Amino acid sequence: MSRIYLITDKVNNVNHLIRANNQAQALRRVANGQFETRVANQEALVDLLGKGTTVQDATADEVPAEPVVDVVAEPAAQEGGAA
Repeated sequence: MSRIYLITDKVNNVNHLIRANNQAQALRRVANGQFETRVANQEALVDLLGKGTTVQDATADEVPAEPVVDVVAEPAAQEGGAA
């Protein structure tokens, strides 16, 4: 079952509403428009490591069960005062 996910780009301060079956699918939809992923070849490794780029280890990241964060609008103020 699909849901609508709110993806917030913290760098560019942009929000995206994405219909997807899970968070990873929603994030992939946004990321594919911003990033390119490929296996690093030897020349890229030598060049980037020589410039001080470090290898980040994502294999150690735990993949938690998908937390559900519901974004709920503030209830509108009731007119007419207290009941």
